[in-house]
Amino acid sequence: MCIRDSCIVFPVVSSALARMKSASTREISYSIREPEKIIVESTSQNLEIAPSRRELSREENIRLNDEEFNQGRIVLESYPKGIGIGAHFRCNSQCVFCRTDEHATFSFDIYRNFFEKKIGNILPKADYLNLCGFGELLLMPNIGTFLDILNKKLPQVNKVITTNGSPLSTNIVSRLTDSRYAIQVSLHTANSRIHKLLTKNLDFHQIINQIQHLVALRKNRSNPHITLISVLNTLNIEDLPNLVRLAADLGVDGIHCNYMLAFNTAHLKMSCFFKQELTNEKLDEACLLYTSPSPRDLSTS
Repeated sequence: MCIRDSCIVFPVVSSALARMKSASTREISYSIREPEKIIVESTSQNLEIAPSRRELSREENIRLNDEEFNQGRIVLESYPKGIGIGAHFRCNSQCVFCRTDEHATFSFDIYRNFFEKKIGNILPKADYLNLCGFGELLLMPNIGTFLDILNKKLPQVNKVITTNGSPLSTNIVSRLTDSRYAIQVSLHTANSRIHKLLTKNLDFHQIINQIQHLVALRKNRSNPHITLISVLNTLNIEDLPNLVRLAADLGVDGIHCNYMLAFNTAHLKMSCFFKQELTNEKLDEACLLYTSPSPRDLSTS
């Protein structure tokens, strides 16, 4: 439960599967017609969502949710402003900084038979639906049908998807430009050799071409909004300024830089914690470029 952003982060897929298989498992208490209240378990407290006196439009619900958050309300009449689903799927990259343990995979059937049945009437009220998980969601079977359903039933909801960029075929891009999406492309360097070292993926130039194709076909900056995501570590930190230049050249809307999480002891030596002076120098250089782009001296060989 993310109280600050007034959002419900639903269980990861394994929990969803367990709920689907066990009728005795405690479920979210919700009835479409006459809900008494929704109670969602949190690590620190229970958040109660009281039924609205009348059916709210999406805009009214978002506005009310903001008001209730600013008032510090615990019992809410609004539905969540943001909803997140851990949509994990198998990945075609092997990023050296990523988790290596297995995750139960997301599927169109799980969405249709669990999430849509449980919260299908709440989803259209949300400001955004975050479908970010471990792996590559866009490689999921029936992904085209899944995106079509999202576009049809949630046209105004901002749908957030993270991808490594390799599945951005014309078939996928046409759907991502047909509704509101925020596409976060995991691209950690502007250098193909460092890209291969970090991800074990040889498709660097193909990914660049597909990002260009996505940018060229989008209707505006919300159909879709496109950002690059870089996990900063000792292997790519020196190339960060070039990544900013590449982002400007591609015409994307921004870059999100994240510090690397150490999921095992082998990750420790890659942490920027041990190269703080160099890291701060490159961050400062990248920030200057971000506000005042310099000539495109890209290193993409």
